[in-house]
Amino acid sequence: LSALGHLALWHLYLSNILVSCATVFYEIVYLSMPPRMLPKDKLVYGNIRLQIARAVSLAFGPTVAGFTVQLLGPEHAPLVNTAGFLVSASCNLLMRSRIESTRSSARAGGMWTELAEAVRFVTRQRVILASMAGSAVGNCCFAAYEALVVIFLADDVGIAPGTLGMLLGSVGIGGLIGAFSAGRVSRLLGTARSVWIPATVLAPAGLLLPLTRPGPGLSLFLMGATLFHAGYAVFTVGQATLVQLLTPSDLLQRTLACVRFVSRGMLFFGGLVGGGLGSLFGPRLGLAVVMFLWLSAPLITASSRLRHWRDIPSLE
Repeated sequence: LSALGHLALWHLYLSNILVSCATVFYEIVYLSMPPRMLPKDKLVYGNIRLQIARAVSLAFGPTVAGFTVQLLGPEHAPLVNTAGFLVSASCNLLMRSRIESTRSSARAGGMWTELAEAVRFVTRQRVILASMAGSAVGNCCFAAYEALVVIFLADDVGIAPGTLGMLLGSVGIGGLIGAFSAGRVSRLLGTARSVWIPATVLAPAGLLLPLTRPGPGLSLFLMGATLFHAGYAVFTVGQATLVQLLTPSDLLQRTLACVRFVSRGMLFFGGLVGGGLGSLFGPRLGLAVVMFLWLSAPLITASSRLRHWRDIPSLE
């Protein structure tokens, strides 16, 4: 519609809804794939590679988007994104022959009975419950951060658009550093400790963000964002591995659906929280509050018996 000159605002709303619905299905399924494709001792490294792919997209996607808009114009740029989805679909189709089918017979009572079974499983597993709560807080803070950071840098700090793009790119660079180092951290600390210790140590770096000033003070944002997102990347890898190892294979997709419903649902509330804090206190103070709240996310995850483990025990 954009390329043909017929795009309206409601088309953007509709496309966002459709893409978001498709993303829900995709994320639940793709997180349940590594345990079916990899032995348990290699699972963390599979999740690391998935996180590296995400970090690469965050680091270089905005830059590619900017050049695409300049070269093709904003009306034709979405066609490049469509090509990306086709490549993604092709890669998924090529995996089919390498994965054994695990379809199970439907239980009496249908979908709601199966979903209730997964909810009961999650509520009984205190480690998964604490992990889900920590992810929910982390996602809420991350969405609030995204709602505030561009306004903060553009209006409060007053930096030029080019510099703004470079600083936001540090988010992806930090994620790449965290993803590439997650394997070494896991071997050094253990798969259980690496879930929460790196994030706990690096989370205070986020408090440097609201201290950003023009000129040399921009280095505070660069340093804080890089370290903060490095810890967040390791935290994300650990959380995914934790749920995969502690959940029976026949419950994994339903358990992931429950966990994602809570943790990803907080992204919506996080955006509202960020906007509310920015309106009440201004972007700088609002960002400081968000970064302070983020400190609790890895500690909530470690509030279960996870903090006593070195490695995550795998189910036989």
